[in-house]
Amino acid sequence: LAVNREEDRLEVHDEVFGDISFPVNDIDDFILQRSDGRPTYNFAVVVDDVEMRITHVIRGVGHLSNTPKQMLLFRALGAEPPVFAHLPTVLGPDGRKLSKREGSASLEELRRRGVPPDAILNYVSLLGWSHPEGREILSREELIETMSLDRVGRADTQYDPEKLCWVAQQHIARESLEELTRHVEPFVDRRRFPELPAELRPVVDALRTRLTAYGDINEHLPLLFPDEGDHGARETRRVAARDGEAVQVLREVRRALEDAPSWEADALGALVRDVGGRLGVRGRALFGPLRVALIGVEKGPDIGKILAALGRREALARLDEVLSGAA
Repeated sequence: LAVNREEDRLEVHDEVFGDISFPVNDIDDFILQRSDGRPTYNFAVVVDDVEMRITHVIRGVGHLSNTPKQMLLFRALGAEPPVFAHLPTVLGPDGRKLSKREGSASLEELRRRGVPPDAILNYVSLLGWSHPEGREILSREELIETMSLDRVGRADTQYDPEKLCWVAQQHIARESLEELTRHVEPFVDRRRFPELPAELRPVVDALRTRLTAYGDINEHLPLLFPDEGDHGARETRRVAARDGEAVQVLREVRRALEDAPSWEADALGALVRDVGGRLGVRGRALFGPLRVALIGVEKGPDIGKILAALGRREALARLDEVLSGAA
């Protein structure tokens, strides 16, 4: 803090905006205590900072205009002022300033959807700050290690829901299957999907690349376990039985699966490819009919993961249902 007596200016250093000069004449006599005895904001926060021995005050740029008054109060109290850093304003997707009400509602919605907390922290850290190496996906520990005020920008920044979804998807991809299953399980609607197995790990493994939030699981579960009354999916699966070449693939795979020693995704995928090798069939001709027979679509998750997610009993039952209608 320095007061230039000749020009009557108060000079303040901000860690983000640098040296800022405020004309002293522009600082009116300001109220410290209201008539009902309550202290005003500027007085209260300075006393609080002094008592709590605050070393850094990091806040939004909207508070920059309060800084000269607070600096004068620190000097009047004979206290060393903290380091000040004012962060750029975060604007909404529409380019307007976020209100407290809108911000609160958005955070509640993110919690309800099950967006990973570390992904939210990661994304928010990028609003006005950048990593020294330009990295965007950062763990909590990496943020603690690398974040500093010298890389905070001055320009306003904008909240982008699509970018947040992308960051969340990257964080989900980093989680181990055990961690992800534990996080997803509270969001699963078992009343809606009564056929779900008790062991969710294979199901989560099959669908994990589609998730941008833990709560998205119910949106994608119908791919593997159609809602009750969804007869369209069953009819679509039967399409596979109308192709003679596909039927041969289904029969051979069904026979091999009957005696599969392991019902793990990798082992099941290898088994299917081995059958395809014996038949001279691979790629779309091999996996397409199987996916149609099992989940009603030609393109989708890895075939081994689909089989593991459905479980031995359900997978074989679906193949039997399709083959029973084959000519």
